[in-house]
Amino acid sequence: MDENYVMKAGQGYVLSIDCEAIQWPNNQTTQYLYFPSKDKISDITSVLPSASMNVPEHTCSITSPADRTVKDSHWNVIGIPGFADAWGRATEDVSVIGGNLKYFYTWAPSTNTLSTTSTRKYNFKFMHSYMVQYYGNIDWSASEPAAIVAKRSSGTLQEEVEFCIDLMKDSIKEDNAFVTLMDNNRATTDFDMNTDLVKMLNAKNANIYTIINSDIQAAANCLPMTEQTTIVPVGVQIATNGTYTFTMPDGTNGVSVTLVDNEANTRTNLALTDYTVNLTAGTHDGRFLLEIAPIQQTPTDIDLINGENGENGVRKMLIDQQMYIIRDGKIYDARGARVQ
Repeated sequence: MDENYVMKAGQGYVLSIDCEAIQWPNNQTTQYLYFPSKDKISDITSVLPSASMNVPEHTCSITSPADRTVKDSHWNVIGIPGFADAWGRATEDVSVIGGNLKYFYTWAPSTNTLSTTSTRKYNFKFMHSYMVQYYGNIDWSASEPAAIVAKRSSGTLQEEVEFCIDLMKDSIKEDNAFVTLMDNNRATTDFDMNTDLVKMLNAKNANIYTIINSDIQAAANCLPMTEQTTIVPVGVQIATNGTYTFTMPDGTNGVSVTLVDNEANTRTNLALTDYTVNLTAGTHDGRFLLEIAPIQQTPTDIDLINGENGENGVRKMLIDQQMYIIRDGKIYDARGARVQ
């Protein structure tokens, strides 16, 4: 390709790299590629990290044999430009604000698969690309460091609750799926393009997803927050026979989450314990479901802000309808008093 060639919007490109011809410095095993903007780099960085971008619509017109307009519309690869040194390390990362973009896919080199990620728990890296099913405007802002702060809640239902279920095999995470409860003005029980995310199945690994409208496999499912119990069907596709574990390592964030196994006739409170089961290779779409029961928040002086629980040694757990907080191996009640 001519070094002066300008890539065109809406045009696909196939990239071929001769790895044998690359001079790998200092035993480096990763080669970074750069696509400079035709504008001055100073013009690009001057608007970061508060830049705004518009993700275009790409509507699929095929409606059979399945509703392709839902599953195959509005997939975009987005990237973030910015300064990076000779080894591709960026000077800072950015988080997403504005709009409804909540979930997207990142590449996991260790498993050679795409992994679902929440915008809450991920800072976008400069010079990286991400797969999203979304259209509309996205605003960017500088990320803030994770912190645990004193914060007294009002004792009312949370405006939004997000939790993630991991599917493990032999202590290795095979896949994950997100569920979010939101206020009724921002979520429905149907598939919503800018809040839900269609599952991209990984053939080499086990897959876990929720099921929307009996047929849409969702990697992320945003549902209305209600006072009643919400029932969410869960499906899994298993690549190999084995023992699998359903777990919620980040806790339930103040809701009661029960995994029901209709075949084994068991009910497991995932806030208290993991659920381990033997599964055969194949699809198990009618076997599992989640019962999600929001509760009134108990006033608490400890909250987690802008960070993953594991990074800060904090986990919230619901035990016998009481909220407990585990921090650095110590257990506190909802008022912040040490109980163990």
